Amino acid sequence: MMSVQEKIYRYFEQYSDLHVLFVFDPNSIHRMELMGVEWPKDYLYVIYDGCAFATKCKIHHEWQGKRYLGMTAAIPQVPLTV
Repeated sequence: MMSVQEKIYRYFEQYSDLHVLFVFDPNSIHRMELMGVEWPKDYLYVIYDGCAFATKCKIHHEWQGKRYLGMTAAIPQVPLTV
């Protein structure tokens, strides 16, 4: 069975034109697994704080060229688009 980290790498390899992945983890199972992972330089692991506009701005400017992995416990009530 693949680890969550391996699944994330596979996702970004399979969809190489995408740079954002949100992991919805209401029970914090995957969060604990990924917390101590050493990520490559082009990956950015962030605990998503719910500020969609600020996150969108950072993705388009500050984090441009990185693969963004947003971890959140909350299931969104509206669709997230970046």
